[in-house]
Amino acid sequence: MGWGGVCACREKVVIGAYKSYILLEGEGAQKTSIEWGDYASDSRGHDTASCGTFTSYASNIVVAGITFKNTYDGYSHTKQAVAALIAGDKSSLYSCGFVGYQDTLADLFGRHYFKGCYIQGVTDFIFGLGQSIYEVSTRTCRDSIRVHAQGRGAANDTNGFVFKRCNVTGPQATYLGRAWGRYSRVIFYQTFMSDIIVPEGWSVWNSHGYE
Repeated sequence: MGWGGVCACREKVVIGAYKSYILLEGEGAQKTSIEWGDYASDSRGHDTASCGTFTSYASNIVVAGITFKNTYDGYSHTKQAVAALIAGDKSSLYSCGFVGYQDTLADLFGRHYFKGCYIQGVTDFIFGLGQSIYEVSTRTCRDSIRVHAQGRGAANDTNGFVFKRCNVTGPQATYLGRAWGRYSRVIFYQTFMSDIIVPEGWSVWNSHGYE
């Protein structure tokens, strides 16, 4: 629980695939948070799907006014540490926060809408194969390397990320993202980017020849 008007719950939350039509609402991202400190590790038997603080596989989910935080500090040992994994179709998240180090928000599969959200991380902190719109949201690069990794795998795949009227800020130079696959697709529309973005903008990673 919390103090000073803040409720910080220490737990993992998982919404299964057959639990659709749920509204999960907090008192505001500054007041309500769900926190855990897990990370992906073969020796521990934890992977992307099981290390997240919040995981939703169900469709038709609405979440509002909650911060999801993975408290694992990756500065000493960089590990995948997901704050939220969204894999159900037609999921909408409003005025939420997502805070972590590496792979903060797994926008994994499905059609998603993020409105007025705050997303913070270092490496690939928005990643996945979602078909998603981020509107009027802020992404803060905490000593960042890359902001996102979009994994569209073929030319006829419909997925991709659209950032509409967003803000990209942070303390040091960073790439907007890397090509996680040869057909990665990301659109920035009427988005403010501070001078932290390197001129190249995009890291082709292992997809040379598909710039």
